[in-house]
Amino acid sequence: MCIRDRGLMLHTKKVPGTVIPMVRAKCTFSTIPVHVVAKALTLEHRAKWDKGAQSLPLGTYRDGTLATCTIYQGALTIDDRDFIDVSRIRTTEGVVETVYIDGSGFISEDLINQAKQAHNRKKRKTVRGSSMLSCQRLTSTSNGGTNVVTISHVDLKLGKTARGIAQKQMPSRTRDWFKAMREACLTIMEEEQQANSIGTADGASAEDGCRSSSLVPVPDNRSMPDTSSRAIVPRPSGSGRRESFSPHEERCEMCKACSIC
Repeated sequence: MCIRDRGLMLHTKKVPGTVIPMVRAKCTFSTIPVHVVAKALTLEHRAKWDKGAQSLPLGTYRDGTLATCTIYQGALTIDDRDFIDVSRIRTTEGVVETVYIDGSGFISEDLINQAKQAHNRKKRKTVRGSSMLSCQRLTSTSNGGTNVVTISHVDLKLGKTARGIAQKQMPSRTRDWFKAMREACLTIMEEEQQANSIGTADGASAEDGCRSSSLVPVPDNRSMPDTSSRAIVPRPSGSGRRESFSPHEERCEMCKACSIC
């Protein structure tokens, strides 16, 4: 199935050996630069606009990959679904790529429950889903916009009837998701413009003050945060794997063929 509607392209493809289709979506934000879209997709900003999901950070591996628990709220008789993912981001000039792999079995259930409690997550029956393949690619266009491509092949552990309903709703839900992300990007751009305007005004005032008093500006000696410190994801006991050894690292050791790594 291929759908083209108002700038959104949605393509589903059957995958041999499974009833779950792979979904590829593409949309172009003609006036929004890559760094703004990437910022909108961070956990901090996504929590503001992606109302259908709640992403809880579980920690960071030594190689910089981020472990998260993402919870999707169920409806009617369908229970909530949660996904344990480990994501890695690769950034090059004009391109931001993110790949997600299933982190189930790499992260202890105790750590997951602690994260849910810390974020005041109400105790509800939750079914564990699985990310067979999930990635996104942001590419800068020639006019300064961004092409957004997402690929998703996830198992929501739904029955036949519920799976059919979900697949019928997928085009409208995908369109709404891109629309919400675009609105968030526009808000971020407005905030950046306001911050730049204030910074320019403050800079001009400081420069005028220096000229009038003939004094050399005093440098800002405030200490910078230690960005190198990371919360290391602990391994489940008895896993037999090295401490803080990322699933991405482990997969690459086995296959040596990870385009993101």
